[in-house]
Amino acid sequence: MKTTIISLVILAVLGAGAYFFFNRVDSEPTPSPSPTASVSGSPAASSSPVASSSPAGPQTYTMAEVAQHSKDGDCWTVIEGKVYNLTNWVHQHPGGVQAILQLCGKDGTQPFTQQHDHAQQQQMILATFLIGTLAQ
Repeated sequence: MKTTIISLVILAVLGAGAYFFFNRVDSEPTPSPSPTASVSGSPAASSSPVASSSPAGPQTYTMAEVAQHSKDGDCWTVIEGKVYNLTNWVHQHPGGVQAILQLCGKDGTQPFTQQHDHAQQQQMILATFLIGTLAQ
């Protein structure tokens, strides 16, 4: 009888422990990925730009800062007031390297919209290279 009671107590303790182990609530939730988290090969993965805004807010760049990134291997552009790091896209662009190099360090809104006429696929590709906004 004594052995049976001890066995029941042990089973109860083990069962309760298992219940709490598998049904516990963590004190800190698992962090979700940042909306600006980069994918391997994306512009954010190859560059760590310095910006003039807080880490919590969107990055803001001046046209002078964009102009410093004006060559193959370091290519930023502005399209419709947003700043894009196209460095990793230069040699992947289906339309050729020169089509992207002409945008480096400049406002590329006119050439981009003239060529792509706000096509959704090109807008989606471009969005993956977004690093911030142009300071007003």
